[in-house]
Amino acid sequence: MTATVAPSEWLTARQAAAYLGTTPHHLGVMRYEGRGPKWYKPTGRMIYYRRAEIDEWIEGGDARQ
Repeated sequence: MTATVAPSEWLTARQAAAYLGTTPHHLGVMRYEGRGPKWYKPTGRMIYYRRAEIDEWIEGGDARQ
């Protein structure tokens, strides 16, 4: 019997960029310009994205609300 592991809800900036098919640099530019999916910075350096909010942003919804 094999266990099915759900994909992590949280993605690093690098993982989110790969998921979106772009580069981490371009994702950083979008953050700076106030565009792109909602992001979180719980510590001084690491930036995270929620997979569901990325999907919502892709579908045209504004995940920032």
